[in-house]
Amino acid sequence: MQDTEKVTQQLRSLPFVPILTGYNELSLLPQLLDSDEQILALSAGLFEKYAGLIALTHKRLIFLDGRPSPFFIMEIPLLELEDISYSMWYGSGNLLAHAFGKTISFHCLTIGTEYPIATKAMIAKKALVEG
Repeated sequence: MQDTEKVTQQLRSLPFVPILTGYNELSLLPQLLDSDEQILALSAGLFEKYAGLIALTHKRLIFLDGRPSPFFIMEIPLLELEDISYSMWYGSGNLLAHAFGKTISFHCLTIGTEYPIATKAMIAKKALVEG
């Protein structure tokens, strides 16, 4: 778990911080992150039937739907990520994460975030592998 102030400082350094009116994903994020985990990118997004937050850290890709009971969280450790690609469609984009032997599709609602998430994910994975 991370200190809320530390997470707030990380969020302020990002070019995009999605507005998620009515949801509490951003307030739940500190509880999910390890004490040394750094946030690299964020987007409001969709996964299957869930609407929430896509967060990339230097260790994992997280999808969080923080609506009350039950919360939905999906995590992909970057070391399990085989590849990640993106596409843009009428102002929003898609991320296709290849992990666990399947393709996992996320729809980014924050314009312009799909490319930074995909690029930073592969750079962060390379840094983890190289050690």
